[in-house]
Amino acid sequence: KQPEDFSTYYYLGRYYVSDEIGDFDKAAEYFRKAIARNPNYYRSYYYLGYCDEAVRKLDEGERCYQQSIKLAQAAGTGDSLPYEGMSRLRLLQNKPKDALEYAERAVQLSPQGAASHKALAKAFDALGRPSEAIPEWELTAKFDPTDASPYFLLSRIYLAAGNEEKAKDAYAKFKKLSSTY
Repeated sequence: KQPEDFSTYYYLGRYYVSDEIGDFDKAAEYFRKAIARNPNYYRSYYYLGYCDEAVRKLDEGERCYQQSIKLAQAAGTGDSLPYEGMSRLRLLQNKPKDALEYAERAVQLSPQGAASHKALAKAFDALGRPSEAIPEWELTAKFDPTDASPYFLLSRIYLAAGNEEKAKDAYAKFKKLSSTY
């Protein structure tokens, strides 16, 4: 009824980008339509960047994430999504120091966000700094108690450090959550 409204296209994009569907080309098509109707909504750029990241169009993804950051800052929002995206992208580009900067900003903006702490943990892991990754994985698990992956990664870090008891405990938590969710 309102073809100029961007939100229908945005939410269709979100549907197609979801874990259940995962059709990134179709999602990107809808995000582009949403952007054409409202070029100031930073989340449309974020999700378009996410689609590009998923299909490894890293240059396009970076442009979208940077535009998302710019628009989010202009809107005065404290949303960490664009920074999380840039951190993931920098890791894919094998630029862990840059990833760390974006992840740290994401955590500043969303100190209780599991995804922000996950981005920071991955950056620390990529930099070979397991002692700093451990508390970030623990916070990730705390803020998203349905995600088993932090426990799996903690088990690997503990095992590499020679702490078999902690590794065994973390792996048991991983197995339990994996079977539950």
